[in-house]
Amino acid sequence: LQGGAELQYAIKLVLAALTPGNALVTSVSQSFEATTDQTEPWYGTHFRLQTAFLDKRQWEAARPAPGLGLQLPNPFVPRSFGLKAPRASRLPRGVAP
Repeated sequence: LQGGAELQYAIKLVLAALTPGNALVTSVSQSFEATTDQTEPWYGTHFRLQTAFLDKRQWEAARPAPGLGLQLPNPFVPRSFGLKAPRASRLPRGVAP
């Protein structure tokens, strides 16, 4: 994405997908250790998967907390990551490039 309208469209698509219905809620605590029923094969971590027990209507009606939102653009991050050729220095008269 180079920017402009194409980038703005892509950003709107991503933001539109950030809904409570698309959320993955993860809860981590040592207090859950006694209730796990599966073990992750590589690290041996015990876990349990379950459907959220939240009221779907309340979950979808929830509003963002005040002050929660997207960060302002960082002025120190370049807008373009394209490579640029170095500027040619002025060669003395009579010297071929």
